[in-house]
Amino acid sequence: MRPITLQRLDVFRAVYEQGSISAAARELNLTQPTVSKHLRDFEAAIGLTLFGLDKGRLHPTVDGDALFVECRHIKDSLLRLEGRIASLRDGSLRTLQVQVIAPLMHDLLPAALRIARDEVPRLKVAIDVANGEEQFRAMRAGRTDLGLLAGPLPPLDFHVERLGTGQLLLLMPKDHALAQNDVVTREEAREACNSIRLNTAGTIGGLVMENIGYSQPPDSAAMTIRSLNLAAGLCSHLDAAVVADNFTAEFACLRGLVSRPIVPEISFGIFAVSNPQTVRSKASEVLVRAIRQRLS
Repeated sequence: MRPITLQRLDVFRAVYEQGSISAAARELNLTQPTVSKHLRDFEAAIGLTLFGLDKGRLHPTVDGDALFVECRHIKDSLLRLEGRIASLRDGSLRTLQVQVIAPLMHDLLPAALRIARDEVPRLKVAIDVANGEEQFRAMRAGRTDLGLLAGPLPPLDFHVERLGTGQLLLLMPKDHALAQNDVVTREEAREACNSIRLNTAGTIGGLVMENIGYSQPPDSAAMTIRSLNLAAGLCSHLDAAVVADNFTAEFACLRGLVSRPIVPEISFGIFAVSNPQTVRSKASEVLVRAIRQRLS
């Protein structure tokens, strides 16, 4: 049996500070017989008498005083250790590496981070904007903890969790002819979006091509863009319309543009992706839960 254990030292410290077995038992949330046994076993193991009785009261011996000098900070050290363990569990001691596609960066992720920090106040996050392929490469290399994507997604060897849905809208200047409508048909959107095309390699561009298409050949477009971050500026300056996701459209409307729903509705999934070979930290779980809350 090991003569010195953390529990025995903590029992000794509590008895010394409290001055009695009963008070130490209350502090440690143990029974008095348990505290007495730990103290007797500790004294027997180290071969020292740490307390004596005088008129029914415990008093530390010279050896007890000397030992307490060495272990009086045990309680604070244990509390710090417990705090460190809790921080490791909730992920607040390390930086959570998150990669996100651009449309989800405008409002969804910042709002979810605000919610997550209420639960994990010391949450530290490093955010990188990346497309799906870039996220998959980083995840396989262990450079990212959590990916945030829109889909449909191809079959993946990752853990994929659906968090909610988004939808496609027609984004345009306020004085655009279709801005007077409450909704826009797919045929109207097809005719309106020939000036600005989305690269079909992207998720949103692929959805547009699959569900709406374009009425003019590709070489007739004034602009072909891969990133919807450019959509708002191009719509404003070219007086043109573009099909965008609702997250991009909501952000773009702050710049004086308007959006209209497309009917029939075209929706897509929002997904959290992580490496199945690693356990997601509490920080990741909290952030995923916050995103789902924002999408609900």
